[in-house]
Amino acid sequence: MSALRRVLLAACIAGPLTGWLHTAMIAVERLGWGGFAWYSREFVWMAPIAYTLVFLVAALPFALAALVRPSLVRPNVVAGWMGVLATFGLLLPWSQIGRIYALILAVGVGVQVGRWVTVAAPWWRRNAWRFVGAEVVVIATIALLQPVVRQARERLAGSGLPAAPAGAPNVLMIILDTVRASSLSLYGFPYPTTPHLSAWAAQGTTFDWAIAPAPWTLPSHASYLSGRYPWELTADWTVPLDDSTPLLTEAFRDRGYHTAAVVANLDYTAFDSGVQRGFAHFVDYPVSWKQLISSASYTQTAIVKDLMGARSFADLGDALEGIDLSIDGKHNGDERTAESVTELFLAWQKAHTDRPFFAMLNYFDAHQNYYAPPGFPRIDSPKARRYHTAIAWVDQNIDVLLRDLEAQGILDETIVIVTSDHGELFNEHGLSGHANNLYRNVLRVPMVIRYPAKVPAGQRVDRGVSLRDLAATVADLSGLPASSFPGGSLRGAWEGDTTHLSPVMAQVRQSPNVSPTFPTARGDLAALFDARRHYIRNYGGGEELFEYRTDSLELTDLVADSAINLGPYRIRLERLTGRK
Repeated sequence: MSALRRVLLAACIAGPLTGWLHTAMIAVERLGWGGFAWYSREFVWMAPIAYTLVFLVAALPFALAALVRPSLVRPNVVAGWMGVLATFGLLLPWSQIGRIYALILAVGVGVQVGRWVTVAAPWWRRNAWRFVGAEVVVIATIALLQPVVRQARERLAGSGLPAAPAGAPNVLMIILDTVRASSLSLYGFPYPTTPHLSAWAAQGTTFDWAIAPAPWTLPSHASYLSGRYPWELTADWTVPLDDSTPLLTEAFRDRGYHTAAVVANLDYTAFDSGVQRGFAHFVDYPVSWKQLISSASYTQTAIVKDLMGARSFADLGDALEGIDLSIDGKHNGDERTAESVTELFLAWQKAHTDRPFFAMLNYFDAHQNYYAPPGFPRIDSPKARRYHTAIAWVDQNIDVLLRDLEAQGILDETIVIVTSDHGELFNEHGLSGHANNLYRNVLRVPMVIRYPAKVPAGQRVDRGVSLRDLAATVADLSGLPASSFPGGSLRGAWEGDTTHLSPVMAQVRQSPNVSPTFPTARGDLAALFDARRHYIRNYGGGEELFEYRTDSLELTDLVADSAINLGPYRIRLERLTGRK
């Protein structure tokens, strides 16, 4: 066997083995500690290919040496190098192990692999190609069977559904990830971010003060599907939603509905988040070249991401200036665009017209990095232009979606809910992003309901409402039993009967490993809204109070105002949360 062949074979043998070892480590970690995988379900076959590609690149020096002076390329050295790469790669996600210590351990493993290959050289000479062939067969079999098995499960789930009630409406929950109400032209923003949503909203009811129950994705989605406040749920930074709480999805499935979700937020709405429960058809990670390349620890490192994202020689220089091997714990994948979410849902919906459907769509484009395709008209706002342009891009795709349903003649038979899981800050209170505070612009989100049979057109609700009541509202409008989910139906808000509406509250737990300037670094936070004021309690110390309706940026903290008694807020919050 030529030296070059030996080099290529070593990479092709070690790559798949490393990928499967990585898969096994993730499985053991999830079984032992729970938590998120933050890798796609296709990782089991993508990782072997991704590691093989990485190892082939890393083997280039040996390949060149094999072409120039084959005698320099010794099998045990090549095998040892692959052992170093494999071990170091498997240790990269474990940031608790210092990189130097990981490298020392990897070199030790590499030395042992080289020695073992020397002893087993006759066997490898006879069977190396067979071994690679077996790896290829296993990878191909998994890749081909996985979608077949998934489709078979979906068909089986559909065949066992009971008959749906006659005239039962479809339900479509559209969640615009990270979209705050104050940045929508629907809510008076002076730039045309949502012209299409504004037009559709005129056919339904708009809530001017809809408050998300949490400032980040997972607890808000979990609350929308369960009717529970975040502190009643397991959904947390490193803990998925467990299966102890009934979800809307399960109720509609048991009622004879087709159920589907297409989600673009891969961090906290993917298959490992818990919100997938009850959906027969669930689409998260794309099967794509970018997703495949991302399925190795080396391609998750900061330096590789910077190199792949470089747009100039200056960017390349910056990336190479420091060898940053850190890995984001949530990893990175190929995020779906709004166009993809819309197309995938419509393709599924048109293939499932025999029953009503319950569907949830998560549009992620307005989340940082704020995506809109090249050539899409930019929103020329004074700041946050990319964010506002991304919102306009999502707005266009929502219009495509609703027009398609209208052309099919089913839009008026569908309860359409357009909302968001949380908003975003742009240096208000010295903070950017979300999840780290409970200020107004991270909690006030859009909320539109369109269903001509039961929801009045052209109405706006000025009263503050909690989106904890979303599940009860869907249950009410669709005809599910009134007691199916906690909370009250928002129907009361537009009919003037607010007796059963939930208190307008929000909560976020203390964040691990964040900047000490974040409010969530000090402790858990809870917020309470009344008709005028917004009270925030930091259980790590501190209170804030704002006139949120007139003080849009919440610049004036009223806590020090001696004329204001904070006692009623403290007492009510303690009574509602059970926490002093």
